[in-house]
Order: sequence, then structure tokens, then C-alpha cells
Amino acid sequence: MSRTEAHRSVTTVMFTDVVGSTQQAAALGDHAWALLLRRHNEVIRREIARFHGREVNTAGDAFLATFPGPESAIRAAFAAREGLRPLGVRIRVGIHAGEVEVEDDSVGGIAVHIAARVMAAAGADEVLVSSTVRDLATGGGFGFEDRGVHPLRGVPGEWRLFAVTSAPVRLPVPGWTARLRERWSARLPGPAIAAGIFGAALLFGLTGLFIVVKDQGRTFSPPPVAASSPGVGIAVLPFAADAEDAQVAREGLMDLLATNLDGVGGFRAIDSRTTLARWRERVGDRPSAALGAMLDVADRTGARYALVGQSVSLGRDVRLSAEIYDVPSGGRLGRASVDGSSSELIPLVDRLTVQVLRILLGDDQDPPRVSLAAVTTDTLEALTAFLEGEAGLRRSEFEDAIAAYRRAVTADSSFALAWYRLGTASAWVEDAQGAASYLERAARMAERLPRREALFLRADLALERGTLDGIPLLREAVKRYPDTPAAWSLLGETYFHLGAQALVPPEASEDALLRAIRLDPRFAPFHLHLVEMAFGADDSARASERVRTFGRLAPGSADDLDNRLAFSLAFGDSAARPAATAAVDTIPSSRLLFLARSYLRHPRMLPLAEQLLASGAARDPNPQVQAYLASVRLERGRVRQALGAGEGDVSPGFRAASVYTLWQAGLWSDERVLERELRLRGSGAEEEIAIFYAGAYAADRERWPDHATAVSAIRRDAETALSAGDSTAWRFGDAAANALEGYGAWRRGDAEAAIGRLEAAQRRATGFGDERGLVNATIRIWLGGLCQQTGDLRKAVRYLGSRSAEHYQPAPPFETIALPRLGALYEELGEPENARRSYATFARLWAAADPEVQPAVREALRSASRLADRGTEET
Repeated sequence: MSRTEAHRSVTTVMFTDVVGSTQQAAALGDHAWALLLRRHNEVIRREIARFHGREVNTAGDAFLATFPGPESAIRAAFAAREGLRPLGVRIRVGIHAGEVEVEDDSVGGIAVHIAARVMAAAGADEVLVSSTVRDLATGGGFGFEDRGVHPLRGVPGEWRLFAVTSAPVRLPVPGWTARLRERWSARLPGPAIAAGIFGAALLFGLTGLFIVVKDQGRTFSPPPVAASSPGVGIAVLPFAADAEDAQVAREGLMDLLATNLDGVGGFRAIDSRTTLARWRERVGDRPSAALGAMLDVADRTGARYALVGQSVSLGRDVRLSAEIYDVPSGGRLGRASVDGSSSELIPLVDRLTVQVLRILLGDDQDPPRVSLAAVTTDTLEALTAFLEGEAGLRRSEFEDAIAAYRRAVTADSSFALAWYRLGTASAWVEDAQGAASYLERAARMAERLPRREALFLRADLALERGTLDGIPLLREAVKRYPDTPAAWSLLGETYFHLGAQALVPPEASEDALLRAIRLDPRFAPFHLHLVEMAFGADDSARASERVRTFGRLAPGSADDLDNRLAFSLAFGDSAARPAATAAVDTIPSSRLLFLARSYLRHPRMLPLAEQLLASGAARDPNPQVQAYLASVRLERGRVRQALGAGEGDVSPGFRAASVYTLWQAGLWSDERVLERELRLRGSGAEEEIAIFYAGAYAADRERWPDHATAVSAIRRDAETALSAGDSTAWRFGDAAANALEGYGAWRRGDAEAAIGRLEAAQRRATGFGDERGLVNATIRIWLGGLCQQTGDLRKAVRYLGSRSAEHYQPAPPFETIALPRLGALYEELGEPENARRSYATFARLWAAADPEVQPAVREALRSASRLADRGTEET
């Protein structure tokens, strides 16, 4: 081609630019800025090359590059952004895909101009893409947030832009695994193995590694078959070891080999925790067992194959061996063995893994390459410390585990799995701040995590951020890894905290946690929420059993003592309860708060909770105790006392949510208080919740300018949060603003437009551990009313009846307020017993409510009595 000859082709164009470069240059000076810019250029060029891009041009601190597809461009942008964070450099990125004119080393055309304008619309640390890119990448597992329609200077028309909020795990390209499976099935050495192989992906690197394959424009999400068809199970049994620290060696080698085997050739390594639990059930604490007992252990895990391993010291060297058995028949398939220096443990495990795979797949197949270091570490000191941490974590020895994981990341700061485990262990000792920082650290190195761990980490972070994004991930995880206790536990934990917002009943949390316990009965933390749920159901027999079980697992722990004290308070006899009541007079109010919000949640227990909290607040003023005391009083209909002058520590958002919800339900009204608490106020994150309710109140009063002001204020604060790099706050604020707009449409008579906006907002305006859950509850109440209005009564019940298993945060009594409406809905649906129960529960909860609320209580009692009499007559 001549230098002047050009051609046109479809490609993906990416522009990057440093945010605030002029100010940085002025602050640093010419020399320091030049050095920083040089480092910036190195990072950008490295990531462009890494993801198969081509640098086209650079000018100052801006880059223009092209990529073979949208996914590789997005990944390069994410990697560059993360690589620049340690330098204090923030970039904006714009991506568009379209036809460009290519001449020599340059590109031109309208697609290039569009990409440049998209970048100009991006905020700091934001990857902004056109709708074309979003459509091409849909199905690839990326998260997108709609940023609305924008005019692009110099480009005709208006363009809808999207921010990329998350990238998927790297997995084999769907279709490729299916073709390999078909090819391998015809060549496997025998029907027993051929029938068992569900997926024959050759993973270049360790099992579960985020495989870096050239982007073919196909999704990197797990193929649908994987979600419903877990691979053939392999149980790696504890190694027989003569090492100095035999226990760590036994379990550690089991962990490493299982990690290396998981996912390769369609096999699924049974979770080590599950294998050890079945070992303890069958063998006890003995370090060895007869072959028959070991195969029985493997059978109890659901595995098809068992690996019986041994580690023998040979002076300074070590011999690792593994015998592979077909569990159903008990037949021995072969033996793998490797010798080498004990200081080269990781390569030895890799070599042993390859031999095991050769036995399972047949000699005529080239076994896939594996690299344990790729998803763990190449530092023996770090690996040894990590394995000690794993052993401690399985025994619930969290402090010891944390110390070991810290040694691991000190020895190798790039050890992503150790950072993840450090976050997990820290969460169990209630170091929330430390846990979050460790999880974020692991997420920045996600491509160094095994596949299943990366999946769990994404779900962990979603829960930490209060979004529902982790739920579909975990539903897939428990299908793909049904033997992994952590998958079930994390699903149960997510349902426990976010179940109401996900419209999932509390029973789903209990079921998932019980699955985790069946897999690993000895891990004490799995039992904690189950204890709380038994209290919440006012089930003394179940609570007693669960308190005793936890006590056997963690005797004398703080949680054990709290369980026992709470049981005496809630269910104790005439001898136990006075002693427990006297004991609480000697403990700080913060612990009383924990007892009240974790255990004393049933309506029967609320008077006791109020008594304890009031006593604690009187002797030890604590804003959190005051706020929760207000919540308990509201649940009992004591509105004046809850919102009176004595509760000055209650936040504006809580107060606004309370008075608005009660007023809208027709249960309480005080014009002076309403106008005071639901007035429009200044912007800012701390006022966001109050502004939301002020906007809703304005819509009810048809004060449309005030309603529009509230919507604009919330959206403006959300954009401010995004420019500061807080995409979670932006997501919530944007959804809350959309919900307010949807509610306004309903109040104006456009139910069809309202329900679409509100349903979308309800899934995004979520929160865990803050007042954002109040907004979600209000949106659910609106949706319940909308569905009732449009005749979809079953759906209305789903929205109005959604409730969570946990009640940690102070909240207005949304569930209580909805009960009379639920009763009426159940009557209309022909379910009199559910209706009677709803009315009766409301009447019992609000028996001591303020006088102005008593007419509603009496009406509920009459309805419950009427339905009870009808039931008696029918009987």
C-alpha cells in the first residue's frame, strides 16, 4: 500500500486524558511534572499493548488508541486507571466503536470524533462509552450505568452514554469449551471418565485463573451449561505427611492440589473445608485412615474421584505422591509421583497436578499447563504463612489466621488470595474498616485470583457496598460449586442483610446458611445468624438448641456469652430472667444496643428491648442507642416519644422517613411536624435522605417546583460523588432521583410510566448498613400501591410483604405500617388466615400506640376478630 492509500475498517477507538493536569503541573513544577507524565505514559502504553491495542497518537497527557473489540478496550481502560491510582493520577476515558479511515499509522473519521467527545463528557476516573459500545459488549459481564442523552459537539444528533462500572471475570470463551468437550468425549480412555466430563476447557494457567485469551468479541461470563452442571468432583484427601508441622502439611498440600485441579478439563475440586468435615465425621481427628474409609469420605462429598496423597521427606528433598481412585467402583486409576527440593514446593505441586491430569484424561491427551504461582505466590515464605492462615481460619481461630495472612502479604504484597482471606478473617472479628480495605486491595489484583475465589470476592464487595449485584453471582456459584460452604454462607449472609430489598423471604437466608452448616458443621460463625433468626421467630426450642450448638463450637466467646444472656432475657424462667436483667445493668449501652437489635426483635420482645435501651441511654448517653430506641418506639406506635425533643440524636433522614411514611399510610398526622421535617433543605450527602422525602411530600401536595428541586438536588449530589470516584453513591443517588420522578408521574396520573421507573430504581437504590434502606422500603411501598391500583394483587403483596431477616439499622416501622394494607389484600385474594394474621399482628404491635393511632388499632382488631369468627363458622 502506498503512503497515500487509505482504507476503511470497523474498529474500537479509545481516548484517555489526565484530569486536572494543568493544576498538577503548576503544583509540582516542570521537572516533577515531566517525571510524573513519563510514568503515566509508561502505564498507558503498557496496558494498550497488554490488551492488543495500537497506540495511534499522543499529545501532552492524552492518548488515542485503537483495539480489535470493545471488551479489550474497556479492560485496557480499567487496567490503566488502576495502574495510575498509586501515582495520584486520575484519568477520564472515552470509547466508541465504528468505521474509521486508516492511512499509514493514523486513523480518522466520525468515529474518532465521537470517541473524543465521549471522553470529554467523562468524569474523573470514569470510563464512558457510547451506546454502540454498550450494545456490542452486552452479555460480556460488564456493568453499565446509564448516563443519559448528551449532545456531542460537532457530531450530529444526541448520543446516549454509559459509564462502565465493573468488569467480568476472565473465563474461557463460550462455545470453545463445547467444541473441546465434543472432541475429548470421543477420545477419552473409557466410558467411566467420558460420561463424567462436563466441560473440557484447557485453562492456560492454574485452575480458576482469570484466563487472558485474545478477545473474540464473545462473552467471558460463565457459559450457561456451567451454571446448571457442576463439573465432575474430585476430592483431594488430607495428605499423609512426615513433616515437622504435619497438620499444616496435610491440609496445605490438599489445599494446593485442589486449587490446581479445580476447573481444569471440566473437573471440580471439592472444597477442602467440606472434605475435612466429612473426614472428621468418618475418621475423627486421626491423621490417617484405611483406604476404604478414605474412599467413603470422598463418596460423602459427592466426588467421582479421590486423590490419596503422601508427602515423604528425603533429606533436603521431598517426594509428593498421589493415588487416584474411581470412587463408585473403588478401582485404582493410577499413581503420580514427583521428587524435588522442599524449597521448590510450588513447581512440585504443578508437576504432580500435570501427572494427575494425565491419568484422568489419558496418555493420548496433552494435559493443560498449570501454574500455582499465577494465582497464589512464587514466594515460599508467603505460601507457608498463607497455609497456616487457612488452617487457622477453618478452626475459627481468627486472630491466629489474621496474623498468618499478614505475614503472607508482607512477604509478597501481590498475593491477592492472601489479601482476600485477610479481609474475610477480619470481617469475622468485626474489623469492618480493615476488612473492606483488604477486599479492595484483593480486587485490584483480581486477575491473580482463582476463578471461584474471584467470583466470591465480587459478591463480597457487592454486599459491602450494599448493592444486589452479588445475588445473581452467588446463585450461579452455588450451582457451580454446590460443595463449597463459603458460597452458601455468603448467599445466606447477603439474603440476611439485603433480602427485603431483593424481595427474597427470610427463609431463603436460613436455608442457605443451613446448607453451609451441613457442609462444614464446625465453623462457628455460620451459626450466628441462625441463632438470631430463632429469636426473631420467638421459637424458644429452636433458639435453645442453636445457642447450645454455638456454645459447643465457641465456648466462652463473646458471642456465646451474648447468646446465653439474650436467651435468659427473652425466654428465661422466673429464676433466670431476674438475674439476666440485673446483669444488663452492669454492661455498657453499646452492648445493650447489640442485644436489642440482634436478638430482641420479635413483637413480644419489643417492650423489653425498649426498657433495656432506655435504661442504658439514661446512664450512658450514646447517639446510636438513642436512634435505635426511637426505632423501637416507632415500631410500637409511640410516635410522639420517638420523635420528641429527647431523641435529638435521630438523623434528619430518619425523622423525615418516619413522619412521611406514617402520614402517607394515614396513621398519624401533625401538620406542624410534617412541614418542619419535610421541608426542602440544603444539599449534601448527609441531607440526601431527607431531601428525598421532602420531594415525595412535595409531589403529594402537588408542589411541583419543589419536587423538581429535590430531584435536581439529589442528582447533582450524585454527580458530585461520581466525580470524587464514589460510583456506589452515584448509583444510589441516580436511582433515588429516578424514583422520585417515577413517583411524581404516578401522582400526575401516569401509572404506566411510574411503574417502570420505580421498578428499575428499586433494584438500584439499595443500601446495607446505612439509611439508604429506608428509601428502598418507601419505593417498595409505592410499588405495592401501584400494583394494587393496576389490579396485580399478588405482586402488590410481594412488595408490601417483603421483609428482612436482620434489623440492625434504625428504621421506621415499614413492615408494621404495611400490615393493614396487606390484610386487605389477602382478603381480596381469598386468603382469610393470612389476612387475620396481618391484622392481629398490627394490633398487637401497636397496642400501646399513641391515642391518635388507636382508631387504626381498633379497626385492625375488629377485622381480625371478624375473620376469626368466620373461620370458626366455616369449621
